[in-house]
Amino acid sequence: MATTGVTVSNEAIGRFNDFQLKRFKSDYIVFKIADGQVVEDCVGDPGDVAEFLTKLPPNEGRYGLVTVNFDTADGRSTSKLVLTTWIPEGSSPKNKMLYAGTKTAVQNAFTHGAQVHATDFSEITEEILVSSCRK
Repeated sequence: MATTGVTVSNEAIGRFNDFQLKRFKSDYIVFKIADGQVVEDCVGDPGDVAEFLTKLPPNEGRYGLVTVNFDTADGRSTSKLVLTTWIPEGSSPKNKMLYAGTKTAVQNAFTHGAQVHATDFSEITEEILVSSCRK
């Protein structure tokens, strides 16, 4: 449980496990906080990172898991799971505190390969997601 009292729902953890094991065709899941739990907000089509970015509301926080496909330095094609924390500047102070305070619980529940924290759309572009995978 996070310091905010928000927990990651069992359904969200199960959905993450299915996503990680590729039990359904999607390249992203967006999660939100509702009724004191982190729950699924939406899922998206395979291969569409640009669509994932459109699912982040301009004035509310979200967490996202997105599969990013990229080429390594030696030219191999690969993919990595990226956990995104979206806490936009335009959100209310309460919303910012809720998402920031729950971030550690989400990180512990969803194992991932890379991470991006963003407060503005310029901080969460497809290029930035790929760059985080190459670190």
